[in-house]
Amino acid sequence: MKIKSWTPFFDEKWEKTFIKPIWIFLPRLPPELWSKDIFKLVGVAIGNFLDVDIRFVDSCIMNLAHILVDVDTRDKLVAKMTIRKGTSSMVQPLDYVGIPF
Repeated sequence: MKIKSWTPFFDEKWEKTFIKPIWIFLPRLPPELWSKDIFKLVGVAIGNFLDVDIRFVDSCIMNLAHILVDVDTRDKLVAKMTIRKGTSSMVQPLDYVGIPF
């Protein structure tokens, strides 16, 4: 359940229809980019960052990072993004949990 603060001219139909919290999986994200700041930057680039769920399954083989983002479902979903840190950059694919591209 999601609870939001009341705002003037609140439109329940609009809120229910278009803004959805969606978990986004960041496959093969390098360990040096594992930080709440990086997760938040990725989330803000997609929508409204809400939370992060980090699970280390086996640090030698696989890491799972999921971010929870409020996404406006009327917008086209971002399939990948470039992440820059210092002089390095990489293209990060995004996997929307439960939503096929």
